[in-house]
Amino acid sequence: RRTEAVEQLGAVTVLCVHRAVLTGGAPAPAEVWTPQGFVRVTGEGWAPDGGLVGDAPAVAAASDLALSAALCSGGGFCHADGRWQPVGDPVEAACHVLAARAGADVSLSAVETRHPFDPYRRRASAFAQGAVHVKGAPEAVLPRCRAAPGAGAALADMAERGLRVLAVARRDLTAPPERADDAERDLTLLGLVGLADAPRADTRAAVARCRRAGLRMVLVTGEEPRAAQAAARAAGLARSGAPVLTGAQLPDDLRGIGELLDRDGAVVARASPEDRRRVTVALQHRGHTVATSGGGPADAAALRRADVGVAAGVSGTDAARDAADLVLLDDGLAGLAEAVELGRAARAGLRRILAYRLAGSVAVAAPLLVWALTGGAVPPALGLFQVLAATAVLDLLPALALGSEPPERHAARGREPSVPPLLDRPLAVRAAGMLGTVAAAVVLLAFGTVLWVGGWQWGRTPAPLLLAQASGAAFATVVLGRAATLLACRSETRPFDAAPWRGNPLLPGALAVQLLLLWACLAVPVLAGLLDGTVPPGFVWPAVACVVPAVLAADTVHKVVREGREAG
Repeated sequence: RRTEAVEQLGAVTVLCVHRAVLTGGAPAPAEVWTPQGFVRVTGEGWAPDGGLVGDAPAVAAASDLALSAALCSGGGFCHADGRWQPVGDPVEAACHVLAARAGADVSLSAVETRHPFDPYRRRASAFAQGAVHVKGAPEAVLPRCRAAPGAGAALADMAERGLRVLAVARRDLTAPPERADDAERDLTLLGLVGLADAPRADTRAAVARCRRAGLRMVLVTGEEPRAAQAAARAAGLARSGAPVLTGAQLPDDLRGIGELLDRDGAVVARASPEDRRRVTVALQHRGHTVATSGGGPADAAALRRADVGVAAGVSGTDAARDAADLVLLDDGLAGLAEAVELGRAARAGLRRILAYRLAGSVAVAAPLLVWALTGGAVPPALGLFQVLAATAVLDLLPALALGSEPPERHAARGREPSVPPLLDRPLAVRAAGMLGTVAAAVVLLAFGTVLWVGGWQWGRTPAPLLLAQASGAAFATVVLGRAATLLACRSETRPFDAAPWRGNPLLPGALAVQLLLLWACLAVPVLAGLLDGTVPPGFVWPAVACVVPAVLAADTVHKVVREGREAG
């Protein structure tokens, strides 16, 4: 939805996900607990076909529970495009599916007063058929109910198996109270509903791809902690030793939140809208670029605050989509993982091109700097048109080929993947301080050799032919040095000969065209006259050609030393 998010996506270091991204956001009724016992719910997806399996008293109690759950749920389900689909919130749609499979006679027109689900109260209620019907998070509903033996053990069992659990209760009244809190007390617990929302088939692979791209992942959800941790384990997101907290357990200050959650595999359960936003801000204060996913209105604030807000396109609400930068059309993590990989590859390509152009700029600028520092005693090795030809014409195809280099699959041993900025100190030191400096030294060597052999004296203006030959030698050295730099910049960590040529078929052609243009600039009289350079004498060609092994050797030594230092 916002094109600038594409650039940011390549820089993301932490991904805060909600459960729907891991599962597709399609919770289906799987199990019901009532004081009379457990009941299994049969059926597929959102289809109303199915039933309740269990002892007769438990099935009857579960049917009564399903009616109450549906009455205090908006939305529903419908048959469209050849399949059954939810209407509105998927959890509330699942309550209607449960009522349909239980054979409950739900007439929403009988609802006189409705208090929709509130992320802070964590429950919803409706007055219908002479009673208040309540559903919501167990810890928000159970304290408002009379004693219900066995509910705690049933809740723990269902949550540890990864089911999303809703508590359903009822209270008989003759008239609806005006305030929701007055209605939602002295309740009788009807039971618990377990919704199955298993990870998608490609979620584990997507989580692994995100981690290979250097992403830390944090699950932020409104679910019960045990269910959230089970969902994280099932998706492959959980990590040993990673914290599992609730929103109420988060520190008050952002620094404390960041220190707790700056770990891969952390889980934050029972998170309020404000908690989701605080987690995003705290990780940003730790220096991370944060992508946050969400699907409900409660996620909107966090989506807006994140560096990249990612909304679920299928199960998400309009409020979440409007607040997000990116919308996942299939709600899955695989698409986001692929987008992050492409973003990483794009940033790596930009870094390669930056290194290539920066090194070349140093090699071109050094002779002009020598001319300026000597007050004109040393003539300029390159003319204006030579500089333009080297940086704008001969460099065009090689830069494009370098940008088409496939992404590296190699990660340095012993350290966690990182996402460096486009231009950082290591890149500048390698490009300008190493590659560019070595190439500049050889350029000055070739230029000075021609002048010295030709009898030039300090402070004197050389003869036009001698200056043209020396300038041609400097120009040839610059171009050959850039060709060597092109090979060196294919990888930030591996030697130039480690990357196979077949990985980038554009590269040989670009180098061939670059060398052909170099020959034309020196040998074609019209171009040589325009550029004020000509073919250098034969004795200087060994000095010109040595720029290639010099640049490649300097790059290899730099990479080996840096890898050894980082490994140490």
